[in-house]
Parts: sequence; structure tokens; C-alpha cells
Amino acid sequence: MNYAVNGGIKAQVWSGTLSDGVSSLVSIVVPVAIAIWIMTGKRKLVIDENIERLLG
Repeated sequence: MNYAVNGGIKAQVWSGTLSDGVSSLVSIVVPVAIAIWIMTGKRKLVIDENIERLLG
């Protein structure tokens, strides 16, 4: 909604600066890494056990 207002928030544009790289890292790479971490190892076993317990 803020995009529609005069003087509102502007869309982010990639300019290749260090802050753009850090923003991309935080907003894209970190959540993907956390998701992969959760889907492997003991965490996956716990998730699978909980799914079985809830559905079975």
C-alpha cells in the first residue's frame, strides 16, 4: 500500500554495494540455509515423529 502513496516507500533497486549484498544474504541465503538445516539430521527425525504422531 505504501508504494501507491506519493512520497511513500520506494522499491529496492540493486546497485551492487556492500549493503545490497548483505541485504540479499540476510533475506535470501540465511532463511534457505536454516530450512536446509532443519530438514536434515535429528531435526528431521523429530519432525517426522511428530507428523506420524499427529496423523497416525
